[in-house]
Amino acid sequence: MKTKKIYLLSFFIITLSMCISCDDSFLVTDPTDRIATDKYWQQEKDGILATNACYQAFSPIFRLHQFDFEGCSDNACTTQTWQRGYMVANGSFNSSWGFVKDIWTESYNYIRRTNDVIAHVGDIPGMDTGLKNRLKGEALVIRAMIYNMLTILYGDVPFVTESITIIDDSKKPRESKNTIIESILRDLDEAIGYLPVKYANNEELGRITKGAAWAIKARICLYNGKYTEVKAATQEVMKAAYGYALLPHYANLFTYENEMNIEVLLDDQYMPDLRMNSVFETIGPRSAQGLSNYVPTRSLIDEYEAGDSRRNANFIMPGDPHPYLDNMTFDPTPGSGSVDEAGHSYYATCTGYQYKKYVLKEDMTYITRCHINFMLMRYADVLLMFAEAENEIGGPSALAYDAINKVRARARGGDNNILPDLQGLSQEQFRQAVRKERRMEFAGESLRYFDILRWRTAEIVLNGPVQGMDYTELGTGERKTILVEVRKFDTSKNYLWPIPESELRLNPELAGHQNPGY
Repeated sequence: MKTKKIYLLSFFIITLSMCISCDDSFLVTDPTDRIATDKYWQQEKDGILATNACYQAFSPIFRLHQFDFEGCSDNACTTQTWQRGYMVANGSFNSSWGFVKDIWTESYNYIRRTNDVIAHVGDIPGMDTGLKNRLKGEALVIRAMIYNMLTILYGDVPFVTESITIIDDSKKPRESKNTIIESILRDLDEAIGYLPVKYANNEELGRITKGAAWAIKARICLYNGKYTEVKAATQEVMKAAYGYALLPHYANLFTYENEMNIEVLLDDQYMPDLRMNSVFETIGPRSAQGLSNYVPTRSLIDEYEAGDSRRNANFIMPGDPHPYLDNMTFDPTPGSGSVDEAGHSYYATCTGYQYKKYVLKEDMTYITRCHINFMLMRYADVLLMFAEAENEIGGPSALAYDAINKVRARARGGDNNILPDLQGLSQEQFRQAVRKERRMEFAGESLRYFDILRWRTAEIVLNGPVQGMDYTELGTGERKTILVEVRKFDTSKNYLWPIPESELRLNPELAGHQNPGY
């Protein structure tokens, strides 16, 4: 757990090293857009701190927008029109929109950090070669994760792999997505050779391991239809030597008591008073002072079979005992007068449902000072990636059934009368079963949007009405269903985001090369 302190400390040290000149003459200044190589990269701690600073990408790129990306999908919605996921989900975003620019800018800021580590950590005098290689491997994995996201969202993007200035960076042309993917997969193969299976020192918990790198490779291959490579990578992670397994009870995954458990391959880490998040405030119910920025849709709720333990673990349902307030029932029914009444305010649920995953009662006292870790890769994903790849290669095999049925078995919560093992399916039936399982298993974990993009099903699930709970209208007794909005997805353009307008102005190599439709 102490490794969380390292990430925070590294930010201040790296920032200072980039901005403070060691020369007494004001006419001789150090560069402020990168680490001055003649002043830095002199000691082992320089390499460690610079690599730690790369891990900060997990928050602004992968974790901070976790529920924004959830809101981009058919899993979630909002009536808060200023939320970032709102415009993506209804297809109204454009090249001047802040979210489009922020993801691009943040990504290249952190790519610059990883490039510095990759280029210079090997030159630090007197440093152990194994440690140099390990730090380089960590930076290679983080850079691969960032480029994977960029290619999913924007397609062909500038491909910067050397340590250069911001000015030089802004003059790069777009490189083909295929070229970038092949390059980062080679980087991952190199990184896997450097990284340990486990870290013996508890201070290092949370760093990227060999198993995490294999799983990241599997995910990138999955997103690019490389199913044979997905199968090989996931089978490696499934070996007993790595020690990963499903935690027996699904709900226990998302608690303080079980952080860094046997299912976690990689997470974004937090620590009380040093590095915190505001997940309770962001998605918690209004009655507990939450803002309900994103709430589950009816279509997500309806995916779950009766008795599936994941539904209760992931959501607060109408009529449930309030999970955060004693002796109270969660009542979002329109007309109820409750503070949680759907449509009562911008900050009450608009569907009648709330997310519960990651929203913990222990954080009630200070809802903006949460420190729960967010999982970026867990073993259930490895199993479902394997099952999907195995089916795409040659149809459902015994191994594919075994993988998906392990995930379903846990969701039964001990009741063997529900969620029976899958068997006897055609390839198409198994394909749909895996897709449904992924949606139920990873609700609230930001994977759904990227899944519907790669499956090319966004045009189906992001077109049409978004609904909430059924209720009986007061006064008339008429049964009604909440209608939140009607979404539109334009297949001619919305499978890619636009290149930010600001980048088209800054980089002459991008001018005239906007994605279609924007």
